[in-house]
Formats: sequence, C-alpha cells, structure tokens
Amino acid sequence: MIELRGKFYNPEGKREPTPITPQAYKLLEQFGLSCSSIARLREIVSAFDYGNCPQRIKALSNRPAILDPERGTITIPHLHDIKGSLTGQCGELSFQLVCQLHFTGFLEDVNEEIKSRQKLPIQAIASAGLSKTHFGKKDNNHVWVVIKPIHSTHENSWILVDPSFKQITTFRRSGYKGKLIEYRDYDLEKSLIGTVTIGSLTRNPNNTYSAISLGAFILGSSNYHDLIYSLTFLKDSQSQKIVPAIRTIDKFSNVAQIFVRNPQDNDHTIVFETKDTPTESIIPVDQEIEDMLDYASRIKFNTDLSKIKHYEQSVKIRF
Repeated sequence: MIELRGKFYNPEGKREPTPITPQAYKLLEQFGLSCSSIARLREIVSAFDYGNCPQRIKALSNRPAILDPERGTITIPHLHDIKGSLTGQCGELSFQLVCQLHFTGFLEDVNEEIKSRQKLPIQAIASAGLSKTHFGKKDNNHVWVVIKPIHSTHENSWILVDPSFKQITTFRRSGYKGKLIEYRDYDLEKSLIGTVTIGSLTRNPNNTYSAISLGAFILGSSNYHDLIYSLTFLKDSQSQKIVPAIRTIDKFSNVAQIFVRNPQDNDHTIVFETKDTPTESIIPVDQEIEDMLDYASRIKFNTDLSKIKHYEQSVKIRF
C-alpha cells in the first residue's frame, strides 16, 4: 500500500476506508454515531475520485466551449457534475457527497440512531475557503463538507470531511479556514458552467516563449505526484490561435509549472516553471500530461454567445 497526501493508491484496485483521526472518531461517537455508522461514512467518502484528470478533459472535449473574443474568455458548459459520478474537482465532489449522504439514507439512518440516544440530529453542509495545503493562499478556494449537530455554530463541534484529499478530521485540528454554504429550504443549487480568462503565449526573439496564465479550471489531483492539475487557455501571439495548457499547483499553494504544446510544430511540449518553484514541485512531461494535452487539443470553440444563457441555468436539488 502506498499513501500519497492522505490519498491511498492501491495497485490491486482495492478501495480502502477513508482515513479518520482519533479525535474525529471520538467526536462522531459523542454525536451519537455507532462504530458501524462511522465505518459506513468512511466507506461512502472513499468512493470519491479526485484524480483521473485525462478522462475528465476527454469528457469536456465532447462538447464545444464558448469563446468570447471581446472579453477574452472561454466558457465550458456542463463543466460541473453534482449528480453522482463521484468524480470531479473539489466543489463537485463536496456537493456530490452532500447528495450521497442524503440519497443513500445515511443521514436519515444516523439521525434515527442519534434520536434513540437523545442527541441532536446532525447535518452535512458544504464549506468553502482555504485548505492546509494546495489551496492555502488568500485568492485560493477549496470546498469540503462539514458534519455537525444541527444549529451548531461552534467550530469545536464540527467534523471536516474532505472527499478530495480523503480525510475525516475535526475542523479545529484541520488547519482549514472557511464559511459554510447554507442551503435555503434544503435546496442545493450549483451552476454547471465555468468561465476563465484567456492568457497569452509569446514567442521571444531568441526563439524562447513566455506565458501568462490568467485563470484556470481545476481538474483534480495527479496520479503519482503531490500536485493539483488545472486546465487553462493561452492565445499564441504569432498565430492568434487559442491553445490549451495544463497548470500545476503544488502543496505550497503555488502555481509550479505550465505545460503547453509548441504551436509551431505541436510535437513538442514547452514547460514553464514559475519563479522560485521548489525542486520537489517540478515534474517531467509524463504520459498523464501528454494525455491531458492531447484531449484538450480536441476542444472546439463556438462563438455563438447566445448559447451561454442556455447553459447558465443551475441545477437545483431538494432534499
């Protein structure tokens, strides 16, 4: 068994229960959960997948993105999935987890169990903010789930469940900082589109390139590296073409590298390293990077901006 950043990689494909800290286990018991209910929670969370980024881009390439030349933005419809694929980026996984805890009957069963012990019922609420690693800087945003007694406003009595980084711990000891995303009348609503500003790719007189990335779609974690992948787009100053690029975020919350195919021949991958990138955050161009760039190159662009309004509708789920 190999443990990576709290996320288990098992060569035999066997799914392991989500790691839980002793403090979190004890607090869940204080909530009124039995050992079997805690085991069930760990099993539910273990099913979520924050990786498999090449397949994620492949799915996106099956439908055209919307290019707004005037604003310099790209909008991807159906970027997010909250309905139950158990894959995606942190926001998708957290919203899916909230749905799973409701639709599998977990919360209903547990609250019946808790009621028999004369304890307050618990609820699961998504929370957004800063995580201990990867998304720990001011402008970052990570999403996870908080399990807590209903009406509780004391963070000391909150359990943090992160389906992305596969951990269950007490919020107080997690190092996370954020706010709960409250739902009105038990409605969960989320937009399914994503929009990003296009960056630039410039060829210098000495045949080197410079890149400026202005935004990116978070994809998920790398298979064997302590990194987060994101998809961004750059405009080649020479050909004026929009080219996709893969951006990495390291555990220090820094954009570490940008990978983009050379627009002149498309056979070679250009690698940019940001200033002061730690050596441990630098990775070679491996097959996973190549696969993501291959699939991203298949994304087609549509300039019919009227379609954005069609895709802007949110999905609303009532529990």
